[in-house]
Amino acid sequence: MSNTVLLVENGNRRLVLKQSLGKLRVEQDWYSDRARVLREADAIESLSAYLPPGSLPRILFHDRENFAFAMTAAPSSARTWKSLLLEGEVSLAGSADTCN
Repeated sequence: MSNTVLLVENGNRRLVLKQSLGKLRVEQDWYSDRARVLREADAIESLSAYLPPGSLPRILFHDRENFAFAMTAAPSSARTWKSLLLEGEVSLAGSADTCN
């Protein structure tokens, strides 16, 4: 609704391309600052210094002019946190699948 998000797979390499939209895909005219996607990428990079390796995707590049960035994608075998919670699975230790 607020971004264009593409999963790119080439052999074993998986990455996500993400670009923010100025006008969100909703019925009403709803506009948003496109720079928000760059703040997301910056936050991921900043937090990676404080979290265990593999906790976050790795930012591969920014395209600040076009409000886009690319990051590593989780393995195809990875399960989302939402699906784990809905199934009642909670682990304080983390997951064996990583984003790097």
